[in-house]
Amino acid sequence: MKGLAILTLLVIVVVDSFCQTSHVVSKTITMEKYVDVDGHKMHCQVAGVGSPTVVFEGGVTDNSNSWNPLFADVAKFTRAVSYDRMGLGASDTTSTPRSFKQIASELHSLLHNANVLPPYILVGHSMGGGIIRAFAHLYKTEIAGMVFIDCMTEYDIKGMPKDSLEKNLPPESVSRRATPQESELYLLRTEVFSGFPEMRSFDVLPDVPVDVFVGQKNTYPLVVNNRIEWYQKSISNQMQSTLTILPAASHYVHRDYPGLIVWAIRKMVFPNPDIELERVLQNKGVDSCIARYKKMKAVYPAELIGEGTLNKLGYIAIGRGDFQGAVKLFELNVAMYPYSFNTYDSLGEAYASTDNKKEAIKNYNKSLELNDANKNAAEMLAKLKTMK
Repeated sequence: MKGLAILTLLVIVVVDSFCQTSHVVSKTITMEKYVDVDGHKMHCQVAGVGSPTVVFEGGVTDNSNSWNPLFADVAKFTRAVSYDRMGLGASDTTSTPRSFKQIASELHSLLHNANVLPPYILVGHSMGGGIIRAFAHLYKTEIAGMVFIDCMTEYDIKGMPKDSLEKNLPPESVSRRATPQESELYLLRTEVFSGFPEMRSFDVLPDVPVDVFVGQKNTYPLVVNNRIEWYQKSISNQMQSTLTILPAASHYVHRDYPGLIVWAIRKMVFPNPDIELERVLQNKGVDSCIARYKKMKAVYPAELIGEGTLNKLGYIAIGRGDFQGAVKLFELNVAMYPYSFNTYDSLGEAYASTDNKKEAIKNYNKSLELNDANKNAAEMLAKLKTMK
């Protein structure tokens, strides 16, 4: 069992990579494309609309079919791309030696030649984790988020006897690039036995949201612990990062828990609007905040960005003494939610703070008209009417 776990989790020789799935849940049209990259045709699938684009990178010898359990669901809320690396699936074979950076460079060319432009959320499984790290190393300004699904790391073999690795890794005689699949295994074997020089050369990840998922089912515990250590030492200090350990998940976490991975990706496509807009307000001011809000409101699902978002921002402005800015934010909230008593109540407070008694009374009256139980509006009106 221990040897099998090492084989499955470290080398990840995929025996079912060509299995088809019946998980079809969306009417989203998927376009099949063949794109020229360095004189070779590479196959990709593109579906959905929106930004950032989610790009899926599979494990060793996996083709784009490995993402069938979640591809259509992701394409429901943004553009999604899966593809076959050189020599796999429907893509042409190449004689160019395999490396993480070479594969990442080919993916970058594929995306740009297919007019699928950044920003990207990169989703990597297994060996794909090394590839998306290479992509982020080479094109860090194009990354909007990263999701690592039970990914290989340079910490994986820490504490493992070399003879155990020799016994369980594919023998060198079958990894000498005789086929595209063997060339990928050759890359992994070379990287493992030379101490992961390429993976260790990658820069720290860009300052973007990062989610890491680790499956424990039938997994050598040392590998799990090493991957947790990789997260703790390499990623945990990032402002927007999470680690999820799944005891019942196999190496193919996205097959066992597709909804969980879709949910993680969706959070990156639609980041918390309160946090994002407060950052813009603090750093760039009210006008930039309003411009950003309008862009987000146009594409966000309605349930993710409601009247409470602008209301909170308006009170942040009040707390900073920017009463005119608060008026702008609350006025926009009234325009967006004209049937909410609370938006008028807040706008009345902002006008009162600017000594604009007339507009304050007007908005408090409107709030009471919509909700005659609003005690705050009634109290404020009584107070304002006594003021000269």
